[in-house]
Amino acid sequence: GFEESNSIIIYNHGFPDASVSPYALQEWKEVLAADGSEGAERSMPDHGFWASRFPRKLCEHVLKGFEGVTFVAFNTRGVPGSSVAQPSKVEEAPAEFESKTLTRDLADLEIVMKHWAVRCPKASRIVCGLSTGAFLALGYAGRPDLQPSGGISGCFTLACVQDIPSSVTLDFSGDQIEEAARTGFVSQAFFPFQGAENPQKWKLSAGYLESYNAFPSMKELGMQLTAPTLILHGQDDKYFLN
Repeated sequence: GFEESNSIIIYNHGFPDASVSPYALQEWKEVLAADGSEGAERSMPDHGFWASRFPRKLCEHVLKGFEGVTFVAFNTRGVPGSSVAQPSKVEEAPAEFESKTLTRDLADLEIVMKHWAVRCPKASRIVCGLSTGAFLALGYAGRPDLQPSGGISGCFTLACVQDIPSSVTLDFSGDQIEEAARTGFVSQAFFPFQGAENPQKWKLSAGYLESYNAFPSMKELGMQLTAPTLILHGQDDKYFLN
């Protein structure tokens, strides 16, 4: 069982993105209901509950390469599959999307990590992420006040920005930033899993853009890190860290 795991790896997705399908819990219950029957294999969805290729491949690599590891991926609040009440169609934004902020995403990570620290009490804890999820992972690694008793054992990131506060201009266009300042909201492209005619245009509060400033500069963050940290970034990336 999970309680015997020797390591937990918790993955943070980027934005706009997701880790698991909006119907993962429902689909998993259907698989469990079919367990032991001839329909069990057929009930497993082709996508394997994943909404994005990267966490799926990372999970496959981790589980094949290491023993006793639990890999956890989740959708932050406002992303389809994380809401209290799911919209009737995946093309519709969950109610929490509009008020989504990076600080609330960080709070989600705190909750998930503490939950799994209880479920896997013997395990070392590692946090990781891609893109926006990368700097959330770094931000979490620099906040021992958000971590379970005993802290975390490590952090690794992929395609992280060089400076979090100023990276709002990388994630949002000048027109979007002007729109947010003028109206208090921005029209954000989102690609919900299996959505028809993606991308969708969803309403996002200016609070999301403002929340970049809640994170320290990379120099300050580096001084706050509480665990060994590995930062990976491809040289062909437009925003490669020099």
